[in-house]
Amino acid sequence: MTKPLTVEIGDEMAEALAKAANDLGETEEQFVQHALAQRLKALEDNPFFARRRKGIDRKAARDWLLGRTGGEPPGPEDEVPPNYTRPR
Repeated sequence: MTKPLTVEIGDEMAEALAKAANDLGETEEQFVQHALAQRLKALEDNPFFARRRKGIDRKAARDWLLGRTGGEPPGPEDEVPPNYTRPR
């Protein structure tokens, strides 16, 4: 299955894309598809992003944060304001 996608790029990037694709003997569309596939593969292979995809273990993170030694305890200025609402 293919899905059309329109992406607006600047003139300089369009020229660089055309040159790079031509140098490799590909169409601009093929070049972009290969570049996107490589970028997505790199994100999958990166351990940091793999952990992020799995989600965070909130209990483990809280235990780690609260179990650290050193530093100073939170001060009054570290309180969340009463009218604070969490951004979505």
